[in-house]
Amino acid sequence: MRFAITGLIAPDASASIDQIANAFATALRLELGAAEMACGAKLLVYSPMIVPASLGNVQNESEYRRRQNAIVIFRNIDHAWWMRAPPKERLARYAGALSEGLGDVAEGVLSPSDVRTIRASIDRAAAEVAENLA
Repeated sequence: MRFAITGLIAPDASASIDQIANAFATALRLELGAAEMACGAKLLVYSPMIVPASLGNVQNESEYRRRQNAIVIFRNIDHAWWMRAPPKERLARYAGALSEGLGDVAEGVLSPSDVRTIRASIDRAAAEVAENLA
């Protein structure tokens, strides 16, 4: 399974998310590339939204897009919290939101075994990134 990140990030949060997002994406791509799953989905797209509440929030949503054969997960991460949280807590929230989103789309698309495999991959990727965060 391939992994891609796209999102809406406030300019003042972009520097702090770049380090986390890039390292996490690299680690998770390696994990998911080696994983064996029964589902037909070939792509997992994560779209975190970190913007001030005054600009509005996107609804947390997860869906399977049959045409693209992709699982797409949209998650809000509170901007004010993000700006004051230490890097390891940011990473935990970032990875946790992705893992949480799997539960919303899992039924009928992912087998319980696939969900466990992806969540274990997320956990391992986050642990690897956490070792290198200040």
